[in-house]
Amino acid sequence: FTELFNLSTSMPTTNKVVREQIWIRFSQFVSSSHYVMVWTSLYNTAGIQRCPILSFDLTYSMFKNHWINANSKLSSPCITNVTPSHLTYDEESALWYVAGY
Repeated sequence: FTELFNLSTSMPTTNKVVREQIWIRFSQFVSSSHYVMVWTSLYNTAGIQRCPILSFDLTYSMFKNHWINANSKLSSPCITNVTPSHLTYDEESALWYVAGY
């Protein structure tokens, strides 16, 4: 897992495209046969039944902690310096229209 984590967190997270690529790579990794093989081997060694939800949660937690440590200035793997803005009248109207009101 460390190879993926290092590759994914070696890029600065200030760019939306970079953050998107990081999550695409993470998603591809947790969908890969290598990922399933590693966790299946771990469960077999431990002698317990395979649990994909537990595997994903542990992998995600490890990745998130690795990301936070790699980018110590961030408190979480998301954008933290976004200032909220209000919807314009047109945006609000579009939202009401889509919602069916």
